[in-house]
Amino acid sequence: MSFLIIILIVSFFLEGLFSLVVSSQSFFLPLFTVVALVSIFPYFNKYDSLFWKFCIVIGLCYDVIYTNTVFIHAFLFLVLGYFISFLYRMLFSKIWNYLWILVLAIIGYRMISFLLLVGMGYISFSISRLGYSIIFSICSNIIYGLFLYGVLVLLRKYKKIILHY
Repeated sequence: MSFLIIILIVSFFLEGLFSLVVSSQSFFLPLFTVVALVSIFPYFNKYDSLFWKFCIVIGLCYDVIYTNTVFIHAFLFLVLGYFISFLYRMLFSKIWNYLWILVLAIIGYRMISFLLLVGMGYISFSISRLGYSIIFSICSNIIYGLFLYGVLVLLRKYKKIILHY
């Protein structure tokens, strides 16, 4: 369990560092925390409520450190946690299914956050802005997701960890 927390924390801070280096107009928009949530879910031994608590805590941290909002990302990450657990029940933990879940989680995150921001009046509605953020988020996050998948496969072999989905 401790390696899951470490992966989540490293991804959380790596997303912040990557955002400083790469401009928001780049082809690589990071969502490494979302990728980490998708990657670590199968290791929660079917304790979905614990995973959802992690989603809320990491969302609160995201709100406090990266945005000046409170509870928006906590709610967003909780909804994303429900969505991830639903997708893992529908699809099993194989590499192609993992990539599908990753892409769907990125799309879901971008759509929900966009609708929340439009609904709260932070940004104006623009379908091109939504499409841009989705398409440009997928590239770097799939690369990071594949890297994380490989790390977790190596850890699983080394530590004899059992996947539960």
